Amino acid sequence: MHRRSVFSVLDQSQYVCLCGVLFFLPFSIACMEIFAGVALFCFIIKKIFRPDFSFLKNRLFVILFVFFLFNGLSVFNSDPYIAKSLKALFAKWLSYISIFVLTADSFGSTKRIKKAVGVLLISAFIVGIDGLSQGFLHFELFGGKPMIEMTPQVSAMTAAFNHYNSLGFYLTMVLPLVISLLLFHEMEQSYRIVLLLLSGILIACLFFTYSRGSWLSFIVSLFLMATLTKKGRTLGGVLIFFLGILVLRPALCERFLLTFAPTGDAHRFILWKAALRMFYENPYFGKGVGTFMDRVKDYTPTYWGGQYAHNCFLQIAAEAGIFALLSFVVFIGLLIFRAFTMLRATKDFVLLGILCSMIGFLFHSFFDNGLYSLQLTFLFWFFAGLMHCLSVRKILYEK
Repeated sequence: MHRRSVFSVLDQSQYVCLCGVLFFLPFSIACMEIFAGVALFCFIIKKIFRPDFSFLKNRLFVILFVFFLFNGLSVFNSDPYIAKSLKALFAKWLSYISIFVLTADSFGSTKRIKKAVGVLLISAFIVGIDGLSQGFLHFELFGGKPMIEMTPQVSAMTAAFNHYNSLGFYLTMVLPLVISLLLFHEMEQSYRIVLLLLSGILIACLFFTYSRGSWLSFIVSLFLMATLTKKGRTLGGVLIFFLGILVLRPALCERFLLTFAPTGDAHRFILWKAALRMFYENPYFGKGVGTFMDRVKDYTPTYWGGQYAHNCFLQIAAEAGIFALLSFVVFIGLLIFRAFTMLRATKDFVLLGILCSMIGFLFHSFFDNGLYSLQLTFLFWFFAGLMHCLSVRKILYEK
């Protein structure tokens, strides 16, 4: 087979596998990891056939390398948890970053981005149906997961995810893209009805996650979309409707108001203080990447082992130090700045949806563990790769 044909097959296979990751992400971690592994294998063989690494000269990739480097240096502070630290460095952070690299390498055409968005919408529709089935028929389609009881009267929806916060994170990543397509994409009426139905299903599921961080993240995403577009009244109406449901339904209102109660996040405050104490002890290179869950018990008044920091930025600082945190923030800042710049020039509605999703995710990450969940962080880095493609390569979404 001709070298060019082999390269084309590998490139197409890499792209298909990444779409497979996107589709199976909510339902099967095993399938997601298999598709990601095959995509990485195709990428490596591609680069052997055609060793072009010019894309690595982009500042974003240089900053990511710096971020990974400082995480690597933190390993020297991880004793006696060096094995866990090395596993977190290579099995987690390196694999997460590789999703960004693979996505940036694969999605260089409008056609591919269209198909990826279609795959995401189909997967999200299945998640929505699964959530409604779990909530109203008490039957979850993938493994029969029960809802999580929060009080004797209230149980939170999880769908195929293991926790209601994970489902909430996922929904707030998908919904801004769905709403952006619905409002700004010219399409046949039948497709518009399908998107309207999908957005309604996903918003209904979002309510029943009882995830306060997800609600606030969705509100932030919609508010940002309203400020960036000429659909302020329409989006404002959606926001008023969303807040109205939260206020008028007693169980939702009680959960939402807990956000502003002094004791509503006492659990998080304890973990934040522990993360800050770790950071103050080793501000430059942290306590070792991947060691927070093992060390946190030494920094809390009672035994709190096995806990995340419930703030991704504080956890990065505690585990890997200030330089790792700054490099991550600079990476995110540059990515978002380029997206804003391109959005002003192109009014690309796919870029708009992904940008609002990413900012909502980062807002939520101040209060939860999105960057430390395998499924959610894969979706985050996948969206980051798409946003890079849409921003830097000037891809326009064809009507």
